[in-house]
Amino acid sequence: MLLADTVSIVTGAAPAIAAWMSMIQSLGGVLVGGVVTYLVNTRNDRRKDLEETRRLALSVGAEVRAGLHALDLSIKMNEAITSEDRLEFMRYMELPPDYAPITREAAKTVGRFPTPVAEQIAQYLILMANFKQQADAWRRMHADGVLTDKKFSTRIASMTPLMDALRARANELPDTIDRYYKHDVT
Repeated sequence: MLLADTVSIVTGAAPAIAAWMSMIQSLGGVLVGGVVTYLVNTRNDRRKDLEETRRLALSVGAEVRAGLHALDLSIKMNEAITSEDRLEFMRYMELPPDYAPITREAAKTVGRFPTPVAEQIAQYLILMANFKQQADAWRRMHADGVLTDKKFSTRIASMTPLMDALRARANELPDTIDRYYKHDVT
């Protein structure tokens, strides 16, 4: 009797196992589909982020090159005028409050860039801010009568090391960006 009961239990379990297997296969299919969808979406989001970062970096490089070109033109224009005219110009010259807007925007997401690019963006912006701060302060001091024309001219001339450092960074930054991102042109 024991053998007959065991046989009937085992033979009666086949439909129940088949129903469970069908449900397990359905759940497995949904799970695999979800994992594949997640992986594809994650990969696509990563590609999109990389492309946005690449375009932002190339825009920074273009902006810095344009700024360097404008600086070179300004220097050439100033070579053609007398030192008295140059002093007159420096009294009124000031950088716009939103200088280097693309580069400053990129600095907000600097963690997206490779370390050498992020470092050079930071150094460039620090030098630009320092230059602007000094030029604005000396211009205001001269306007308030604190600096004579001679002292003002001397202070402007003393900015040469800062200008050289700014120019060097402005030359290096686009080249560094190109090394990391130019080869990915689509």
